[in-house]
Amino acid sequence: MLLCALLFMLSGCSTLSETVLNNRERLLLTDHCENCDLQRASFKSLDLKQIHLHGADLRNADFSGAHLEGADLSGTDLRNARFDNAILLGANLRGADLRGVNLIGVRLTGADLRDTNMTDISSDDELDLMDLIGVRLDGARFKDGVTCGSFPKKGGWGCQPE
Repeated sequence: MLLCALLFMLSGCSTLSETVLNNRERLLLTDHCENCDLQRASFKSLDLKQIHLHGADLRNADFSGAHLEGADLSGTDLRNARFDNAILLGANLRGADLRGVNLIGVRLTGADLRDTNMTDISSDDELDLMDLIGVRLDGARFKDGVTCGSFPKKGGWGCQPE
């Protein structure tokens, strides 16, 4: 109960399961929590560089302002997660489900977004506001059936309607 009280302000402890709380604590102690349940957990403004979360369930998690440089988020379920002003430089998001994620203000330089599902990004304008320098988008799927191949020969992102 003391742990719950201590983490309440950081993670919304009153609404999180004991499993999620234990997984969050394990991640913060070891930087590893692959294939674990972290639904609705809060990681606001935390330094999470180089963490390993491959295959984790991160639906509705809050990474607002978090520093996730070099993080392994491959194969994760990030549906409806918050990343307001997060730093994802060089992060591995390959195969992640990013439906419903708002990426405005997120720094993605060098991130691997191959084979991600981004079909519910709310506006094409959001893509123009994203920092996509050096980002891998091969196989990424966006709304309206737009998919991306490898880097284009002349400008753009190599994305085409299906």
